[in-house]
Amino acid sequence: MCGFVGTTRRHLAKSMLEKQEFRGPDGMWFWKDEHIALGHALLNINGEHQIQPFHMKNGDKLVFNGEIYSSPYPNDTKFLASGLLKFGFNFLKSVDWHGSVAWYKKSEQKVVLIRDQFGTKPLWYKHEGRTFEFSTSLRSFEKKEFIDHYAHFMCSFQWMGNFSPYKLIEKVAAGQVIIYNLNTNKITKRSLWENYIIGSRPFNTRDFRGLLINSIVKTARTKQKVGLFLSGGFDSTMVLSIARKLDIDLNVYTIGYGDQKGNYWDHQSFRDEAILAQKTCFEWDIPITVVTLERDDRYHYGKMWLNRTHFPWGDMNRTAPRYLLAKRAAEDGCKVILTGDGGDELFSGYNHHYKRFQDGYDEQSMKRMKELDWFPSSAFGKDTKNNGLFIDLLSTCEQNVLAADQTIGMFGMESRPCLLTQNFAKYVISIASAQKFKQFKQFRKGTTKWLMRHVMRDYLPKHIIERKMKIGWSSPWDNNHPSTKTKWLEQDVEFVKSII
Repeated sequence: MCGFVGTTRRHLAKSMLEKQEFRGPDGMWFWKDEHIALGHALLNINGEHQIQPFHMKNGDKLVFNGEIYSSPYPNDTKFLASGLLKFGFNFLKSVDWHGSVAWYKKSEQKVVLIRDQFGTKPLWYKHEGRTFEFSTSLRSFEKKEFIDHYAHFMCSFQWMGNFSPYKLIEKVAAGQVIIYNLNTNKITKRSLWENYIIGSRPFNTRDFRGLLINSIVKTARTKQKVGLFLSGGFDSTMVLSIARKLDIDLNVYTIGYGDQKGNYWDHQSFRDEAILAQKTCFEWDIPITVVTLERDDRYHYGKMWLNRTHFPWGDMNRTAPRYLLAKRAAEDGCKVILTGDGGDELFSGYNHHYKRFQDGYDEQSMKRMKELDWFPSSAFGKDTKNNGLFIDLLSTCEQNVLAADQTIGMFGMESRPCLLTQNFAKYVISIASAQKFKQFKQFRKGTTKWLMRHVMRDYLPKHIIERKMKIGWSSPWDNNHPSTKTKWLEQDVEFVKSII
């Protein structure tokens, strides 16, 4: 996890980067010419002290936030630079990576912004007049103006694709490539998903297991102290199942909740997640830290989350648990956090996924996405259910991994969603949906998660395999109650307006 900025208003680069210094507490460096200034805040994960902006052999400059797991040598920024010089941004279609990139092609007077195919690391940009700026944190943009109407936020509490809460600021969508020409002041949009077609291949148990285990191993291995955020679900439990056998300094955390009741209703099932997580760790003889969130502390932690991100997302029931977990892991000295984000979209696990099995639903979803210029609908194949889950990967999943990154990054740690490596996720996307989405009658349609519950059953505890209800990360007090939901969202928006 690092942070970086770039701006044609060169005198602002230092102040922009200082606003997200927590993302890279191991040093800040700057470079500028007569056209643009770049800044990079380093989080030194692998011990290589990869000082950036990186000076490429042809004079180009590069800033990078993330990890390239398929790099043949420790300095993955150097590997990235050599690949970009030889193949252009197409190089990133074939490597296994998480990250966001800004590449200043000095001789061509172009800035190329790239975000990985699943949007695991953040990147926003602002284009106003002759000014062009970009950043890995919304905090860095000055004089932000909230959009005139926030019906989108009030409806979905998420900012999909290239949407952002602010006028003139856009998010680089998952897999998107933004090319800004400083001479013409024009922007061209490309995608890492170009020429990719979602397939429908036969399922192979050995291939699936091998790629899944490899995906977890490559993301979990590090010299740093590692934290793992564990729920009672399949995905984070699967990550723990493999990571616990590695030679790493692994520390497991789960979120518990105080015994106060909500004003309108209370969901015991959210509290049960910590019970299941503790049961898993007891069976495997693994120490676990239960971090307890009290009801009234949500307000404070929710505001702290907004202050550090300037990104109204979800509500305090969702941001406060993530904030408190990350805070504790950082206090314990963790530098890398492993998550199971992406599993519900890859394997079909959400309660609302029953809709994907209704005639015509996926076709309607595809039709809507084809109308959005940020979505790579050219990747759609003939398997409509696979297309539907691909939509979820680049929309709801992108929002969840972005929220995880923003939370973990504010404490100077790196977020690693272990199931979203390029090799594994792309393989799963193209397994024939009729096979990978097999349904068991005793479970709600769309939540069977056959690939985890059946194919990987030897790697999971019995109480996880047999659980029936999908829950997720949220605190139990008045969750999604109609009397509080809109009010909390409005309060968050007004708070952000007061601090930007």
